[in-house]
Amino acid sequence: LYNKIPEYFIDLYVPYFKNLKINPDILDYVNQFVDGWGDDVVGLHIRSWYCDRHRWHSNELFEKEIDKLDKDKKIFFCSDNGDVQKHFVEKYKDRIITHNRSLYNSGNSAESGHNKDVQSTTDAFIEMLTLSRCSKFIGTYISSFDEVAWWLSGCKSEVIIPKPNNVPDEFERRFFKLGN
Repeated sequence: LYNKIPEYFIDLYVPYFKNLKINPDILDYVNQFVDGWGDDVVGLHIRSWYCDRHRWHSNELFEKEIDKLDKDKKIFFCSDNGDVQKHFVEKYKDRIITHNRSLYNSGNSAESGHNKDVQSTTDAFIEMLTLSRCSKFIGTYISSFDEVAWWLSGCKSEVIIPKPNNVPDEFERRFFKLGN
């Protein structure tokens, strides 16, 4: 709900995120990775889901948002799926910036599945932290990855969350508790 969160709660919780003790090697890596980006790079996080929510995934949903950007705007891309990354790298070519890591196409291997590999989890965190350094990012509907990145940004990043057309109203009412 990003922009709908009362300032009271932002002021209350941001200090907790700022006080997280992040491994200095990870911080140094992310700082070097984003050095010089400024507002020149937009973040893009696409979760393809390895559960029932997969039916809500659509590359086109994110392409519509990318196509609204200036054509020379670079895009930091992160995802839970190697095929999705390949699609966007092939379509947007040198506009896409990625953190070099292993990606999978199975819920049992992806960090969003049941992977217990420390490096995969660390790489996902590096991407989340990098996403938080983008002043603007496009994220995945109901993904906690994007929300944590936003909190890590100090709630300063502009966040665009394209809503899939096929999300039942009942789910949204229950998920966001917007009504009966």
